[in-house]
Amino acid sequence: MAVRSYELVVIFGVGQVPELTAAHIDAVTERISVQGGEVDTANAWGRRKFAYPIENQNEGHYVLLKFTIDPANVAELERSLRLLEDVTRFLIVAEDPDVAAYEAKQLAEAHR
Repeated sequence: MAVRSYELVVIFGVGQVPELTAAHIDAVTERISVQGGEVDTANAWGRRKFAYPIENQNEGHYVLLKFTIDPANVAELERSLRLLEDVTRFLIVAEDPDVAAYEAKQLAEAHR
């Protein structure tokens, strides 16, 4: 089983989730784990305004998750995320190895 690195941005609408809690993020990480993935990091970006209204909402709580998973399981993960009522939008993208290498290099230089 070949795994690949992915990034997932999840938006929780403030209408459904007035205050973001660890339980909301855990619901997403649990979906990743069920599909055989492993979450590396979860970073809450906070509450932000939308560029345009989504489902009659103007703001949402943004969360970035970096994880690894078998590419064959991504479609099923997307399906299970659509079933979460608190999630307004999400986007999964494969992490570019060149970007990951650049970020690792920048991090190493910052710690010198």
